[in-house]
Amino acid sequence: MATVHHSPLNPGANPPVEISLVNTAPDKPPVPSSRTLNNSASDALRARALEAARRWTLLDPADSHERFARELAVASRQIGRVAERLQSLVSSGTQIRGDASALLGHLMAIRTALRECRQALRSKCDLPRVRQGGHDASVPRVYALAVAYLDATDENFDELHFPAFAQAIQEESPLHMKEIWNLRAYLEFALLERLAELSERINTQSVPELNVVNSKTSSRLRRCAESLKTFLDVNWKRLFEQIDETDKILKTDPLDTYRQMDFESRDSYRAAVSRLAARSTYSEVEVAREAVTLAREAQRLNTPSGSAKERRSHVGYYLIGPGREALKQRIGYRPKRMNFLRAFAVRSPDYFYFVSVELAALALMVGALWLIDARPPALWPVLLIFLAVLECAVMVTNTFVTSLVAPKKLPKLDFSKGIPAKCTTMVVVPMLLTSETQVRKAVKDLEIRFLGNRDRNLHFALLTDPPDSDQQYDDKDALAPLCSELIDQLNRTFGGKKQGSFFHFHRSRTLNRAEGVWMGWERKRGKLLQFNRYLLGQEDSFSRKTGNLSVIPNVKYVITLDLDTQLPPGAAHRMVGAIAHPLNSAVIDAGSNIVSEGYAILQPRVDVSVRSAHSSRLAALFSGETGLDIYTRAVSDVYQDLFGEAIFAGKGIYAVSAFQQVLDGKLPGNSVLSHDLIESAYARAGLLSDVEVVDDYPASFSALNRRKHRWIRGDWQISPWLFSRVRDAAGRIVKNPISHISRWNT
Repeated sequence: MATVHHSPLNPGANPPVEISLVNTAPDKPPVPSSRTLNNSASDALRARALEAARRWTLLDPADSHERFARELAVASRQIGRVAERLQSLVSSGTQIRGDASALLGHLMAIRTALRECRQALRSKCDLPRVRQGGHDASVPRVYALAVAYLDATDENFDELHFPAFAQAIQEESPLHMKEIWNLRAYLEFALLERLAELSERINTQSVPELNVVNSKTSSRLRRCAESLKTFLDVNWKRLFEQIDETDKILKTDPLDTYRQMDFESRDSYRAAVSRLAARSTYSEVEVAREAVTLAREAQRLNTPSGSAKERRSHVGYYLIGPGREALKQRIGYRPKRMNFLRAFAVRSPDYFYFVSVELAALALMVGALWLIDARPPALWPVLLIFLAVLECAVMVTNTFVTSLVAPKKLPKLDFSKGIPAKCTTMVVVPMLLTSETQVRKAVKDLEIRFLGNRDRNLHFALLTDPPDSDQQYDDKDALAPLCSELIDQLNRTFGGKKQGSFFHFHRSRTLNRAEGVWMGWERKRGKLLQFNRYLLGQEDSFSRKTGNLSVIPNVKYVITLDLDTQLPPGAAHRMVGAIAHPLNSAVIDAGSNIVSEGYAILQPRVDVSVRSAHSSRLAALFSGETGLDIYTRAVSDVYQDLFGEAIFAGKGIYAVSAFQQVLDGKLPGNSVLSHDLIESAYARAGLLSDVEVVDDYPASFSALNRRKHRWIRGDWQISPWLFSRVRDAAGRIVKNPISHISRWNT
């Protein structure tokens, strides 16, 4: 006997407490299924949706995932038993047709759907429930929608007319975003339940009956199976945005930036709307409208101007940016108790962080001294203990902050299909010319970076100096023409494809009287500053230039990499998309002349290459985990999450104009070697935790020591920025404009 199922939307006379969820379709003609709906079919579909929604009585949200997971397990066992029997018959040479053939033909799709649905139903989620008509049984609203749609279309799923049905439902009963995300699982569930019911009948049939084609039941089972297969191939992200009403409102962003963002960034905006609506009396749609209204009000104001006005005229400024507090006040946001502490941390990050470090250090110091001895110890043990305690206190505070404040990902424009001309970018690799082998490898590596990041508005350059010498010219200068010739070869190879071009910019030595050598002015820091001046048309300090120089005035951003840094495919497009986003645009404070909002520098994650990590035992021990998917590890960074700024490690993207404005003439000459950190203090760096570049790890102890020596020497050189007054490039004593957290990092 076949198992009888009672649907909560169409139950029997005495439905059990734990009810199965298969629905019996109402006795109405289905809406025709076609790739293009005509007007009459569209009207019929809309009428069925409105009729279904009007029969619902909305109830309080509750978690039904566990109950549906049990029902899914029952359906899985039913389909599994039938499939096992049919496969055994086929293996013995029995021919099958009709329902049995349709079931076996779609078995792979059914198993995939079972796995996806089972995974989706594992997590707890409170979803609004509905009761249909006068029935006592209640189900999640999204399941009711799925059943109503399948009934209306006679189990023919079509991604073109499903959004129209869902939109008609929302005219009577608007869906929450979390419901729309769960809609996929419940659609799969509804189809699987129907397949389980239809396939169970096969178990009761004899072998001769399996070859009988029942046009009514066979066509229905086949439709369910084919709809399930079609559904698995649907781009749910696109379908979600067609259904979600909040997304449509956010697309009216006054700057029209929202629709140009990548999906992950748009989703972060929608998630912010959902969180705000959950703690206010406003619905998600109303919160989105208020955010757009605030952005339009800011656009009408005359002040501020420039990047500051653009930021405030973008809807994201009020959803995930500094304008969030204004939006909270507008919607009457009611924070949870724990959110008061979180809000205080975000509102006063300096005070919160440093007081937390001090309290943790005090507690640990008292505990350590109590364990050592009750008598007052000598001064030197106290100092040694204090250094260890301070390090522990910072680690404890950082752990506490990352658990308190949610990780932040910077929004990005979607440049996956191409970087626009107004965002033309140059990838540059500063280097010293030391040997012919090194030059050839550097050019080859530049070609590899190009092949993984092709774009007509993305160009690649080597910025070269000869090494330090006691004379102005020596045999190393002959490497510059070789480098230029190799760059010319690349341009001849790839020049006709309009996918970016290659450049070589070379500086000659100048006499450094302080060090008594001929060298490139200020080494890497000077090279980038002079390159910026050349891009901005201010001066030309390069004795040799190779490439199509007509593109130089169009360059707006520069991606700077070290010689051994790899640029994974697509990483450049994502970096440019991030720094071009209005919410990340640099706003320069007129008084201090440093970046006060947004970022002039964006720092991607720096991972260690698998090759270098296995080059020696030292590298394997100290390089950490390699070869992991960064998208599963892009979580928290204390400084980015709490202070909204990160630490620049010398590999990233910067906006040429803003970077040059805040740094040119700021640092004294011949005194700053480790310039990356202090540059980020002036230009404000943001962390792109979901974009990665790959670097090599030193393979030998001597190479590691040389790196550490450079870093330690550089740290001592920037130590004057701990104080309130510093020297500028002209040697004048000026006020130190950098923030407290930047001094702490220094």
